[in-house]
Amino acid sequence: MTKQEKMYAIVSGYDEHTMDRKTYSTEQGITLNMFCYWRGKWLKEQRSGATKKSLPPKASSLAQSSPAFEPFSVDMPSTGKVSANAESFYEIIYPNGVRFRLPQLDLPLIKKLIDLYV
Repeated sequence: MTKQEKMYAIVSGYDEHTMDRKTYSTEQGITLNMFCYWRGKWLKEQRSGATKKSLPPKASSLAQSSPAFEPFSVDMPSTGKVSANAESFYEIIYPNGVRFRLPQLDLPLIKKLIDLYV
């Protein structure tokens, strides 16, 4: 039995007990820090294993990240008049903070910019 298998057996058994982590780890002959390290590693593996089994590979990577773009709407001024001094533009902000400011509504360009990120 490898060290990882031994530690996973210890930390996975914690859910079956009602005692706190400190008492459980002492009873198992390991330090609390060691218990927390291996418990975190085991939980991370359990979560990633469950995701991979339930979703196709491409979808699982998307499920773990935030959506690329949020839905949006474009509100046009009701008067139809825009002040010459007003700064008007369309803006696309990627999740990583990169901003594109477009002086006019150019749907083919917007589609290309979105496709670049996705």
